[in-house]
Amino acid sequence: MFGYGIGHIGQGSSYNFMSAYLVLAILFRVFFSCFEIPNNAFGAEIASGYDERTRLRTVTRAFAIVGNAIGYISPLIMLEIYKDNQIMGWKATGYVTAFACGLTWLISIYMTRGKSIVLDKSQVVKKKNILKNIALNYIELCKLKAMRILIIYKAAFSCAFALYNVGTLYYLQNCLGLGNKYSSYMYAFQITIFVLVTPLINKMALFMGKARQQMAVMLTGGIGGIAVFLISPNSTAGGIIYIGLFSIVQTSFWQLSSSIFYDVVEVDEYVNNQRREGDIMSLVSVLGTLITAVMVQVFGIALDLAGFDSALPVQSEGVIAVLDCMYILVPGVCFLIGALALKIFPINKESFAALQTVLRLRREGKDYSMHLKDIEKVIG
Repeated sequence: MFGYGIGHIGQGSSYNFMSAYLVLAILFRVFFSCFEIPNNAFGAEIASGYDERTRLRTVTRAFAIVGNAIGYISPLIMLEIYKDNQIMGWKATGYVTAFACGLTWLISIYMTRGKSIVLDKSQVVKKKNILKNIALNYIELCKLKAMRILIIYKAAFSCAFALYNVGTLYYLQNCLGLGNKYSSYMYAFQITIFVLVTPLINKMALFMGKARQQMAVMLTGGIGGIAVFLISPNSTAGGIIYIGLFSIVQTSFWQLSSSIFYDVVEVDEYVNNQRREGDIMSLVSVLGTLITAVMVQVFGIALDLAGFDSALPVQSEGVIAVLDCMYILVPGVCFLIGALALKIFPINKESFAALQTVLRLRREGKDYSMHLKDIEKVIG
């Protein structure tokens, strides 16, 4: 809607329009975070079992794919219906999106009533300095061995995902010589992969453990990406293979990463006598946002230094080489780093069960010393 409007307003009002756009963009990010962090954190309260959390995030991922499809498809449908009035088409898109979001949020609220963990008010300590408290919580969480490993895992994926998102159109147009219409084909290709592999990811995670599943998928994506870079980075076949591999890693990450972070909640409860689902997911969100901002800047600077010129029909070999490196090689290396981090991640189905047993015995005031050896590697 805003892109259309910019082309149809006078120069005198363009500044005000862009200011309004910036304000709306900021508000969107704020409200999105207000939804995303509690929504992700809530899963750790609804599902307390190791495999139960995997199943929960699988269902969540399935509905997320449906939501993404609605978000991408509804504008095309509405703009087709209102061919002669694009402004009305974008308004109708807004109405459809608002209705879908509002309805699903209300259903979620209704179906999850009474599922949250209610803290004993007598144990709640009011914090005078909220920002200081958040910083201290982040520091305490980062002292946990499991959390430090997952931060590497999250950072590795965020770097790869940021470069993939910002670089796809550049890669398709300049390295493969494909027009803009192929971006829609690419999205359809990705959605197909998302739908096909989501149940398979769930089965793999239940069979081998979610962390091991993530390690295997990231390792495969990293090796495959580097192989494409070395063998045929600028061929259509190579591009399809790479995008397909990245799509599998991407949907696998979104499906299971929150569930993996959930298991740190019990580690935090054992070590610090606190359950901080919200702080854990908030830290993850902040980390992803910061890394994305940095990597987008790095991508732009790299293209500028290579001499990228959008006016040229064909870019120089130096630009093509930088695009291949930033779009394929660097994400491939990031995936390998993420896989190595998960290799040493200490929580699996057995160690998590031992941790839950210790927590239960401690709450009941019973002796749990016989289980301490089982959780030593988890605590670090």
